Amino acid sequence: QVFGNGVLVPHGNGQIHYLNVETGNRLMHPFQPTLGPGESVDWRRPATVPGDPPQFVATDGQRKVFRVGIKENPRHLAALAEVDMNVAIHGALAVAGDTVYGVDRRENRDVVISFQLSDLAQGKNEWELEGRTEWGPEMVGDMVLVGDQNSLHCFQTEQTRRWKKPLAYGPITGTPLAFGEHLVLASMEGVVWWINA
Repeated sequence: QVFGNGVLVPHGNGQIHYLNVETGNRLMHPFQPTLGPGESVDWRRPATVPGDPPQFVATDGQRKVFRVGIKENPRHLAALAEVDMNVAIHGALAVAGDTVYGVDRRENRDVVISFQLSDLAQGKNEWELEGRTEWGPEMVGDMVLVGDQNSLHCFQTEQTRRWKKPLAYGPITGTPLAFGEHLVLASMEGVVWWINA
């Protein structure tokens, strides 16, 4: 995952390294959550938070979520906030403004959940999907997009869904391109189309 001037590389031992893209050298000391003897972490893809200095939000795929930033003396990645969720996050996280979005996998369908970026408090709203997540969550411009079996959902800041539209050309593939006030999408069936974002 691109982060600041480098990339984030999570490891099963719990560390998340911040590396130089060109050399692979460590840019600072890694983030390391507290683990018990023999424990490992199956990190999901972190969500970067726009701004300077950079931050990111990561989940261990169980019930812990961390907002991580840079601290000095010595320079290292450290948790700025962390929380034990009452759900397990499935897949990646994505950020829109002051809101982090993730997917909770339940027995019959997936549900998009939200939580506040500042303190990671879980939001009251959640949105049921039609079956399982096929794509996303993915940050595109100032939005977060999630695709299920039949529809594309667009979420924005303040824990709200902007719109839900049917995927007339089937499941999408790749990353949508933000083009002014529009999105360019590609489907797995080979159709490229654009919509008003």
